[in-house]
Amino acid sequence: MRGRPGQSRYKTKRSTPIPFKEFVEIIENTEDLEEKSLLAFLFYTGARVSEIVGDSAKRYKKLSQKGRALKEKGILPRDWIKRPEHEGLWIWVERPPIKGLTKEDFEIDKTKNVLNVNLKPVKRGRRIAPLELPLDLPYMDLILKQWRKTKKGEKIWRFSPWQVWDIVKRASNGRLYPHAFRFSKATLFARDPNIAVSDMQYWFGWARASTADRYILPARGSEKIIRALKREIQQNIPLE
Repeated sequence: MRGRPGQSRYKTKRSTPIPFKEFVEIIENTEDLEEKSLLAFLFYTGARVSEIVGDSAKRYKKLSQKGRALKEKGILPRDWIKRPEHEGLWIWVERPPIKGLTKEDFEIDKTKNVLNVNLKPVKRGRRIAPLELPLDLPYMDLILKQWRKTKKGEKIWRFSPWQVWDIVKRASNGRLYPHAFRFSKATLFARDPNIAVSDMQYWFGWARASTADRYILPARGSEKIIRALKREIQQNIPLE
C-alpha cells in the first residue's frame, strides 16, 4: 500500500476497523468545520481521497501484457517496476486530472431521508448509483453544513491529497492514514453476512468483484473457524 505523497509506505498499517468511539475522539480533536466534515465523510463512506478532493494528472508505470503473463505464471521479477523499459515488463500510463466532489454532486432525498452522493469512481471502477447516507447519522450535520456553504460549481473540500493525509494524521495523533477509513469500512461490511459482494463493489466503486475477497475471506473465514473451535471445546467438556 502506498503512503503519503513523498514517502513509500505508511509506518503502521491498520489491521482492525476504526470503532465509533475512536471516530468521535478524532472528530472532537479537530476544530475546523471543513476538516471535521471531511473526517466524517471519510468514516462513513470509506471513499478514496482522490474521489473526494480530486488529484492532478499523473504518469505512472503499469504492468504490460508481457508482465501480466509472467505474473500469472508466478515468475514476474519482484523489482519489475525498476527494470529497464526495453525489457517490456511495464508501460507508461497517463491519467487525466480527477475533479473531486463539487456542490452539484450532493442532493438530499427527503422521501428517503438520505443524502445522495454522486461519487465518481477512479482506477477504472464503477458505481451504478449514488451513495446514500442517512441524514440522521451522528455528525452528518457537519457534512451538510460544509455542502451548503459551498458555492455552485466549487469543490466541497478544497484540500489537496497531501493536506488530507496531514489532517487525518493530526486528528488521530499519528495513528491513522486516509486509506485506513476505506479498509475499516470494507472490513466492517465483509463481516456482515447480509451484505453481498455486489453491494460492496457498488459502494467502493471497485472495478472487479474479486477485490472484495481480500476482506471477505479473512473476516468470514475467521468467524467460521472461531465457531468450529468453540464447538470442539463444548463437545469435549465432560458432563458433571
